[in-house]
Amino acid sequence: MANRDGQILGMIGVLLAVLAGCSKSDAPPATQPAASQPAPVGPAVLNIAGEPCEFAITQLKVKRDQESIHLLLLGSDRPADPQSTFYFDLTVDVDEPAQLPGKVWKYKDNGVDEPDPSVGIFLAGDIRLQPAEMTVEFSGDYPRLTVELHGKFLRDGDPAKVMKTDGTFAVMAAEK
Repeated sequence: MANRDGQILGMIGVLLAVLAGCSKSDAPPATQPAASQPAPVGPAVLNIAGEPCEFAITQLKVKRDQESIHLLLLGSDRPADPQSTFYFDLTVDVDEPAQLPGKVWKYKDNGVDEPDPSVGIFLAGDIRLQPAEMTVEFSGDYPRLTVELHGKFLRDGDPAKVMKTDGTFAVMAAEK
């Protein structure tokens, strides 16, 4: 019984740390994005271990590769000096960005390759949620898309600290 109580207390501690990392900002989002940047659309609310975490600005940067489309899906909790962010680097097998609606990108950590330390969800308080497995599904009419994200993330890379994460939010795709 004591072991179970310890596990419950441990999970409560993890949830409190996540909540502390999901700070809300009173700063308004930028009204005029830089010309070279995608127009921000947001907010994105990701439910992390059952608790909402808001990212005020989202972006989807699109780059054409030879036989696929390379995407950077980004979010931050405020326009300047963000404390919480997410960053995902995706490659989708389509010829044209307009073919993104209806496509699903999937990832599962194979346990062999070293994970990219720049990819994941980064919360205030130096908390990193590294994807263990996730899916990103696109819908809508290009360039305004809806992103549906589902996955299991490891807090600071620890397989014993799995954080189920999901959210649905709008992005405006911009080719770079």
